[in-house]
Amino acid sequence: MKLKDLYNAYPALTKLAGQDLPLPELYRLSRILRTLEGDIRFFMEQRNELFRKYGAEQDGEIVVLPEHAEKFAAEMDELGEIDADVDAEKLGLPMELSAENAGSVRLSYNDLQMLCGIVELKEE
Repeated sequence: MKLKDLYNAYPALTKLAGQDLPLPELYRLSRILRTLEGDIRFFMEQRNELFRKYGAEQDGEIVVLPEHAEKFAAEMDELGEIDADVDAEKLGLPMELSAENAGSVRLSYNDLQMLCGIVELKEE
């Protein structure tokens, strides 16, 4: 799994963690989150470094300068394409939500797309 995919999935994972799920699924989700947090933190730290390297502060935010946009984009792509060291088997990925308990989970279509490869809906 690529670092950019983990980073993009993190908000949906935390949203899922806030749902009422059966304890076994909550436990598996907590293991997944704990394991992925290091990779996500690394991605965020490196992304912030790139913003500092190629950007300047404007109105309280760091914005990439136009003359550095190509270099920034290339390095962001390189960062995002790094394979995360995630052992899917060890984590119990994918996490399965049965139709029975999936009805109580409130996720958007975009959330579900970001969770592909991590969470699957299974039909019983």
